[in-house]
Amino acid sequence: MIYKKRISITVFSGLIVEILNKIAPLIIIHIAQKRLGIEKFGYALFGISVIELVLPVISFGYNQYGVIAAGKDPSAIPKLMSSIFVLKLGHCIGLLACLYLFFGYVPAYQSYFSLIMPLSLLLAVSVVDVLWVQSASQKVAVSNVFIGICRLVTLILILIFIKNSQDAILFAILSLVGNALVNLSTCFYSVYKFGLAPPDWIGIRTIFQKSLPYSVVILLTIVSERIDIFFAEHFGGLAGAGYYAGSSRLGHSLTQIANTIIAAFFSEMVIIQDKQSLSSHMRWSLWILLFFLSPFIFGVWFVAGDVLSFIFDEKFRAIESVLGWIFLSASLSVLTASFGQQVLFLTGQIRTYAKALALGVLISSTLAYLVGGTSLYAIAIAMCIGKFFTTFIVFMAARKSLVEFPIAILFKTLGPGFLMGLVLFVLQLPSFFANVGLGAVVFFFFGFMMNRREFLGLYTQVLSFVQNKDQQ
Repeated sequence: MIYKKRISITVFSGLIVEILNKIAPLIIIHIAQKRLGIEKFGYALFGISVIELVLPVISFGYNQYGVIAAGKDPSAIPKLMSSIFVLKLGHCIGLLACLYLFFGYVPAYQSYFSLIMPLSLLLAVSVVDVLWVQSASQKVAVSNVFIGICRLVTLILILIFIKNSQDAILFAILSLVGNALVNLSTCFYSVYKFGLAPPDWIGIRTIFQKSLPYSVVILLTIVSERIDIFFAEHFGGLAGAGYYAGSSRLGHSLTQIANTIIAAFFSEMVIIQDKQSLSSHMRWSLWILLFFLSPFIFGVWFVAGDVLSFIFDEKFRAIESVLGWIFLSASLSVLTASFGQQVLFLTGQIRTYAKALALGVLISSTLAYLVGGTSLYAIAIAMCIGKFFTTFIVFMAARKSLVEFPIAILFKTLGPGFLMGLVLFVLQLPSFFANVGLGAVVFFFFGFMMNRREFLGLYTQVLSFVQNKDQQ
């Protein structure tokens, strides 16, 4: 059964929170780059990327398993929470030991030891990450509120305490404190709301085994998203890492906003049973997602230099083409996650999803290693090529599980963005505001003309929600 009102509230609350919170990260990276300098900025972001890369070792796949298991049986949430806590704690202890040995004894990375060790302690808080409970109980809007508050707290702390290049490690720590606060606050809320039962010691092994396929997908996803920074650091040093990571953070911000849409629909799709409903959800999810991404995919190329120089400084204008490829790469990742989580996860095609991700990582890594010495631009293109293959394979696999594959949606939503980009390319406008203003007019004109039926359907649903507070 589809609860359209709940989806709308979740999507719009999530988008409002994410859009507001994107202001905070932009301010953070602007101030951090100015106060730390490009090398220390790259040093801090490299450490943050390491933590983000190894985080799936703790989360493992338990969050994805928890959503699906609790979606089928909400009464199991208290016992699931405590059992998953125990499993994550074991992973955390093992991971901390490995990080200590690697950064303490591998010569090439010993210079990062004083950075990674304090950051790794924040990993312990991820043991109590229970955002999956909000997804399983269709309370994603609640977690959006916690996320918004905690990210604003992070901004305030960074504004107060980050002063100069000596604060690089502190900046990295404070950057991760927001996620730690989200984990703690949502954990307290979930325990208060649902209670906590003793762990299912007999069933823990079963939880581990059933979570294993999800863990492979999550680990490969993170590797796919973060491995480029390692190539940037390897070939370009800390300065290269700083330039690339700054642009990459903007791409990740785009991904986080788009993931709000995916999370809202996924929390509803875990409780549906029929193929027709799955297809209907997927169609609306893809339409909203691509309509949001389309102007960024085709428009960023014309304003990248202005955006980078405004957020960072004029030196970043030299890598403006990198931002366009990073945004394209982020969009491919979002599409992969959309079909992967909303279709392949729910139809048991987890191995197919994992194989697609593995192929993409292999292609991206190989190409990046071969061409990474030439430029940061080449690394960004290599990432896009690998992700394209992943997205194509996931598309084809998802197609078999839907009543009607929404191929028309691709043209309806990407078409306006393409036409906008074509107009801007022909006119070659000189200023940022001219490109943004004209681009917006062209995009929304063609967007409305090509999607009149969808807009009418959306308007009808919103009107129905206002008139019937509990309309399904």
